[in-house]
Amino acid sequence: MGLAGTELLVKDGWYVTMFDFNAEGAKVAAKLGEQVLFVQGNALVYDDQVRAFKQTWDKWGRIDVVWANAGFGDAQDFFRPAAAVEGEDGMLTPPRPNTLTVDVCLTGVIFTTYLALHFFRKTPTRPGKLILQSSVNGLWPNSRLILYSAAKHGVVGLTRALAARLRETDEQISVNAICPGLVDTPLISSTMIDNIPAHMKTPMSTIMRAFSDIVHDQANTSGQVLEASGPDVIPKDPPPYGNDATEYIVELRYRDLIDVGVLAKHGEERGKARKAMEVAPA
Repeated sequence: MGLAGTELLVKDGWYVTMFDFNAEGAKVAAKLGEQVLFVQGNALVYDDQVRAFKQTWDKWGRIDVVWANAGFGDAQDFFRPAAAVEGEDGMLTPPRPNTLTVDVCLTGVIFTTYLALHFFRKTPTRPGKLILQSSVNGLWPNSRLILYSAAKHGVVGLTRALAARLRETDEQISVNAICPGLVDTPLISSTMIDNIPAHMKTPMSTIMRAFSDIVHDQANTSGQVLEASGPDVIPKDPPPYGNDATEYIVELRYRDLIDVGVLAKHGEERGKARKAMEVAPA
């Protein structure tokens, strides 16, 4: 999908940076011409993402659109019983689960979001558009992609929460999410692609329509979560509040009673106290 988006932007005259773990992307970028810069790196490594943003800024002098679309499905069946291993105390327990999907699909997206905000703010008079890749599995649960579904739900939550915070400011930054259905890409099993009825698949053109609509939106609409499935692009609203108490808390209706700045400071102090919980990535 990232390649299709790059080709669309290049055709429209944009200058684009491609960031990919696969170094072969350099050859693809070279074929697309001088409008494309390739940066090889790992979305899980914050410093790699920093390097990509810095090189983009140095090359083009500004950043207008960021599309965080790295991701893949579960690396293991989270539900299936795992073979237990014996610990030092002799007790049998399962080994650490493979959470790479969550790391890439959510943590990596958080890194991208954080850096995009920083670089958008370097040109405050220009609109900055952040597009986050979720999935239809981020709108509804998928029993065979449990961790992927959890991560993609997280991306939807990140989009809506960040958009709500941005609406409290005068910053010209928007954030929106695209939730694709089943698209034929190299990451999808050929068995699945070959056996799913054609009308149940999502053509790349649907994703590109959602992407292009966000990029070219003159109103800089923010907070959209777009289901892009089959031939359709469908805006999805958050679920309705169950009662007044939920709405009161989520919509911060207590702001006349409590200084939210004090709450933020409390969170930062508690974060320092929890510093010892941080561990190096396994």
